[in-house]
Amino acid sequence: MAKTLCVCGNILSNVEAPNDVELNVYTGRQWAEIAKMGMIDSLDIPGPTYDVWRCPECERVMVFDIRNDRTVNFYALESPPTKLPGMRCGCGHVHAINEPSSDWRLIVYTDIEWENEINVGEIGVPNINTADIRPPSHDVWRCPECGRISVYEPGQDVPVKVYVIEEG
Repeated sequence: MAKTLCVCGNILSNVEAPNDVELNVYTGRQWAEIAKMGMIDSLDIPGPTYDVWRCPECERVMVFDIRNDRTVNFYALESPPTKLPGMRCGCGHVHAINEPSSDWRLIVYTDIEWENEINVGEIGVPNINTADIRPPSHDVWRCPECGRISVYEPGQDVPVKVYVIEEG
């Protein structure tokens, strides 16, 4: 359990479980491997590589490397957001939607969505078929060129939110 102070002054904490701060984020490649695991105990699903938190006040996203105890990036909402059609990033890069298991597609569940999707049953007893886990509520892509993160409603090709790496 931890807490930190967001740039906006809001105190973020993951003391409550589930909470509205933590995000469970996997790359498309990691998720494809999880989907192949089959029938398992939900506690055997590997944890994400990074600890990702989103401030409910300003929506900044913080990415932490918990293995090396360091902050990787801070992301802020782009204002105004660059919303280009055709799955194109603001830098012009086109997201390869035909490669859903790539490292650039992100599978993102809020902690609350994850808790609702992954029901922990009796420990050590297979209780979930990983291939049956429902997809998250948004399509999320990270640009390999500029690092922007674009959030799409399912089936749409224009992002609803765009995050940029916050310098500082």
